[in-house]
Amino acid sequence: MSIDDGELTQLDAKIRSLAEAYLATGRPYLLSRLGKDLGDDLKRVKIGYGRSLGEYVSERLADEYSVILMGEHRNIQALVPVSRPFPGIAPEKSTTADERRSPRYNYRFWAAFSVPLAEGSRWLNVDDFTFKDIKEKPEGNDLEIPSSLVAPEEAENRDALIKSNIATWLESNGLTQDRFIAKAAFDNKNTPAVGGKSLLDAVVQALDRRQLASTTLSLDVVAELLRRRV
Repeated sequence: MSIDDGELTQLDAKIRSLAEAYLATGRPYLLSRLGKDLGDDLKRVKIGYGRSLGEYVSERLADEYSVILMGEHRNIQALVPVSRPFPGIAPEKSTTADERRSPRYNYRFWAAFSVPLAEGSRWLNVDDFTFKDIKEKPEGNDLEIPSSLVAPEEAENRDALIKSNIATWLESNGLTQDRFIAKAAFDNKNTPAVGGKSLLDAVVQALDRRQLASTTLSLDVVAELLRRRV
C-alpha cells in the first residue's frame, strides 16, 4: 500500500487537528493515544509511509511538534508543541529573544503557509482560516496565498521563512496580524466560553467523512474542546 503526496497532506492535516485538539487540555499527547485516534490511518503511516508514528511526526511535522520521552524509564513517547512549553517538560528547541517576542499565529492560519500546495492556487477563508487548493476563487470571504508564499518543505530556517511570508501577505492585503494571532489556550480553563466557534467544531470541520468515522475522542477531551473557542 503506497501513499501519494495528496494523501500525506491529508494525513498531516488529520494529525495536526487531533494534536491541537488534545493539546488544548494542557497535557502531552501520548503517541499510543494518537495511534488509536488515527484509527485505520495508522496503517497508512506504518505501511504506506514505511515509518513508525514517532518517525512520521519527527520527519513531516518537526516545525510544529516534538516527540519526547516520558515516564520513569523514559520509554513512553508523547507529542508536545514546539511553539509553547509544557509544565515540567523542557523545550526541545531553544528560542532567541526575537522569536519569543514574535506572534504565535492561529495554527490553521499558519498551516495555510506551511502545508505544501496540492494543486491550483491556495485560497484562505479569512473568517475561519480554512483553505482550499483549487484553480478558481471559491465563493465566500477568501483571499489568495500565492504559491511563492507557501514555504517549501526543504527550506532552511523554515519557521523564519513562514513568518516572513505571512508578513508579506498581510502587508500586500492591507491586513494586520491581530486577527490571526492564536488565542490563549489555557486561560480560564474551567470557564465555558461563549461566542465564536468551539475547537470541537473546528476539528470536525477539518476532517472528512472517512476520517471522522475512524476518529475517537474520550469524553474529557470532548468536554474540553467544547469550552475552547477558535
